[in-house]
Formats: sequence, structure tokens, C-alpha cells
Amino acid sequence: MKPNKRRAWTFAFLLVGLSLVPVMIIAQEKIYAEIAGDYNLDLGGRILPFKIVLKEAKLFFDAGVQGQDPQVMTPVQGKDLTFTSIDPNGDEVVFTFVKDPQGKITGCTVYVPSRYAEAKAVKVEKKSAT
Repeated sequence: MKPNKRRAWTFAFLLVGLSLVPVMIIAQEKIYAEIAGDYNLDLGGRILPFKIVLKEAKLFFDAGVQGQDPQVMTPVQGKDLTFTSIDPNGDEVVFTFVKDPQGKITGCTVYVPSRYAEAKAVKVEKKSAT
């Protein structure tokens, strides 16, 4: 292939790739908005509420501990709906969100690797004002 033709193809592929970026950003913002909300973590009969907050196109884990700021959640490369963050004790926490058959986020698994602890959290449904 001639150099000019190769450059033209490279440019064409670059344009196609760049045109997909806004679509990917919109899809990411949509899923982040679906993840954001209030959750109840079941710790064997004891319920621990927490929030996932969407701010400036990022997700934050808010454990609800007074005096502690929400912690940014980082997507785990190659694992859909999986994020890491830091809990109030300074431990890494892995959140894996789950969808129901209709594609709605219903909760997540919360795993603290340093403690080998895992629990399920349920997303709290917002009550509609009627």
C-alpha cells in the first residue's frame, strides 16, 4: 500500500474511532446515573446504609461517616459494573453491581479483599410522590 493511501486509511479509522467517543461517554454517564443512589448493605442481620453519588461524571462511595468525604470509585479494567474505592478504615473495597432481567441496577456485591469479607447490598427504590 502506498504511503498516502495508508495515511488516508489511518485518518479514516481515526475519524471513525473519534466519532464513537461521544457515544461511549453518553453510555457511561447513563450507567453511572443508574448506579447512583442509596444502598443497604446486609451484614448478617445488621443493615449498613451507604450512598453512591454521581458528581462531575464520576462515582463516589459515601459510607455516611461524619467527617469523612466520599471516596472516588475507579472502574476495574475489563470487568463490567465493577469499581474499587476506599472504605472509612482505609481498606480497598470492590463493588460489583448487578442488574435485573430488565437491565435495572438492583444492588451490588461488596468485597473487602484485605478482610476476605463479602456482603450483598440492595439498592433502595425511590418512592414516587403520588
